[in-house]
Amino acid sequence: MEAQENDLSNEAAALADILTWSVDLPAWQRDTLRRLSNQNKLQVADITALVAICKSGATGVPLDASHMASEARAP
Repeated sequence: MEAQENDLSNEAAALADILTWSVDLPAWQRDTLRRLSNQNKLQVADITALVAICKSGATGVPLDASHMASEARAP
């Protein structure tokens, strides 16, 4: 049980580090991280949306703690 708790703690710490690191990234990269946090592969529609974000300067939907796996957020 302790090993499982340590794994979740390590995963939570890694996800928190990614979230902190991503804050200063361009909007399209933060949006990409959000998309990849919920799926394994970007689809054509995702890439089209990301290109639109790049071209328009829109903010997209940046990665935040709500997009992280719920198991990893548990202390």
